[in-house]
Amino acid sequence: MADRYYVYYSSTGSGGTVAKPSGYSGFLHNPDAKRMSFLPSSDKSKGQEQIGKFIQDFQRLNTTKFKITNAVSQPVSQPKPPVVTGGNVTPGTGGTEVPKPSPPTTTTGTVTPEKKEDNTLLYVGIAIVAVIVIAKFGKKKRR
Repeated sequence: MADRYYVYYSSTGSGGTVAKPSGYSGFLHNPDAKRMSFLPSSDKSKGQEQIGKFIQDFQRLNTTKFKITNAVSQPVSQPKPPVVTGGNVTPGTGGTEVPKPSPPTTTTGTVTPEKKEDNTLLYVGIAIVAVIVIAKFGKKKRR
């Protein structure tokens, strides 16, 4: 299983056509998803070097038009060819398209505590019942 490196980008306002870095193995571009990807080397240090060079190339080529919004490396499985046992077998039309990841979540540093059940009404009810019981049985009968 190999890793594919994905770079998501957005327009900075001046728009235009995105320039694509060249010279990367397995390069793919999906303009609808605003995504580019390639297969970095399986050697970890060479792969990291290629990723850094890809990002630099993208930024150099698209300085005023586009910016990188997200970059992620995800494993991609290679589909196995279908086993033909006879009869009419049509090859699948599916691909290895990876869904766009959700944008990263950021926290502002303030943590909201979990809400606990509000038992105030229960305590008020118990207090009222206690007052009534004490008032009823606490009085001595006067004769």
